[in-house]
Amino acid sequence: GQGGLRRGGAITKQALGFPRHSTRPTRAFAPEISESVHTLHGGKVAAAHIALERDYTQAEPILCYEGEIRQVLANLIGNAIDALSAVSQPRLKIRVRQLHELKGRRNGISVSIADNGPGIKREALARIFEPFYTTKGLSGTGLGLWVSQEIIEKHGGFIHVRTSTAPQRHGTVFNVWLTADPRFKR
Repeated sequence: GQGGLRRGGAITKQALGFPRHSTRPTRAFAPEISESVHTLHGGKVAAAHIALERDYTQAEPILCYEGEIRQVLANLIGNAIDALSAVSQPRLKIRVRQLHELKGRRNGISVSIADNGPGIKREALARIFEPFYTTKGLSGTGLGLWVSQEIIEKHGGFIHVRTSTAPQRHGTVFNVWLTADPRFKR
């Protein structure tokens, strides 16, 4: 039943390195986290001849579990790189912006990861944050976006996705919004 599903989810999160308050939140700069993720994926970006644009404004530090935010960005950037394998002139843009208010909430930051991949089909879009849903066949666990959403919600933020499969204007943008001072749920 539900209890078993929840337990399974908790075990899965631990197995995926989803630390449950293993460290205290610290103040971290999103551009620095993003750069560390870029370093991690740099070889893949170069090998795939992806034109990478990084656009960081000096955003204020945010209170966060830095390892978890790094995990989210690594997942989103990794997904974008995978999506770009089907494109002849692949482009990836990572942007960090200071936000003074969004949807009536306190100030924070926005991190957007945009690719010009084929876009996400409508039926997949409706399910991408479901656990175990994947479009990657055997190479995907179907847990990356689910865990990412859980992490961002724990941080009091949210993930928004825009996508297009139109032949002339295809691509996907994942936007992560994080408040500067989240109230972490215990």
